[in-house]
Amino acid sequence: MIWKTKRNLEVNSCVAAAVLTADLRGWVVKGDFVEFQRTGPYFDRIMGRGLFRYNAYTGIRSAGLIRVKEVVRAFKLS
Repeated sequence: MIWKTKRNLEVNSCVAAAVLTADLRGWVVKGDFVEFQRTGPYFDRIMGRGLFRYNAYTGIRSAGLIRVKEVVRAFKLS
């Protein structure tokens, strides 16, 4: 769906992402999409994680950068 996502972000750069930690605490990050990066430190950091490293099925195509405007503590799962 990357082509559709890219087209949508060109029309409206507002984005939000949910973040969940290992202890089930959650936040919502809101901001503006900046760009996709196919190489570089952000891409390398994600691909260096155990889930993604050397895995043809879960590897990423690119890393999306967000200019963060707001972080909201949203929830704690039980």
